[in-house]
Amino acid sequence: QDPSKRLEMVRQEMLAQEYLTQGQGQELASFAERDNLSKLRAGSRVDQLIRTIGGPGMWMFQGTEHYAREVMMKSGWDLAMAHPEQRDSKGNLTRLGTLAVIRLPEIMDLISRLGMSEKEAVAFIYAKELITRTQFEYDMTSDPPIMRGKAKNFLIFMKYTQNTMFSMYANGSLFHTLLIYAFL
Repeated sequence: QDPSKRLEMVRQEMLAQEYLTQGQGQELASFAERDNLSKLRAGSRVDQLIRTIGGPGMWMFQGTEHYAREVMMKSGWDLAMAHPEQRDSKGNLTRLGTLAVIRLPEIMDLISRLGMSEKEAVAFIYAKELITRTQFEYDMTSDPPIMRGKAKNFLIFMKYTQNTMFSMYANGSLFHTLLIYAFL
């Protein structure tokens, strides 16, 4: 089948699983609106101006997040399809090989439900993992306990900072990145 049609099928499944639409934009928009929806246009002129500017700002922020997730999906898919090897030259499992083992039920579901090949199903799983590792998860279950209460109002951007720092640490680039930031 045509590769562009296969990619579109993958994209539609990512949308169905909400990997491309998840982001912090909705969360920020809810903070921007909070109880103002019940008041509608009440408030000072400054409040009204902030709400007027905030809406399109959140829309642009959400669009940027969606675009970044789409790029990561395509990059992960293309990389896994171009290099589907599940073992390296020494016989060790690659990340694709590890995913093929630990995510076998999901792979079998994709094969039976969508008619993907095993290579495509593993590439799909890899693309999902790449999105999660680079764009982070913003659902409530990934919040630390302090971020689930009223403190969330004050710490809304700390989730991104926390995820970024952990990602740099886990990928071995924390020192290099902090060094770069020090000279900026």
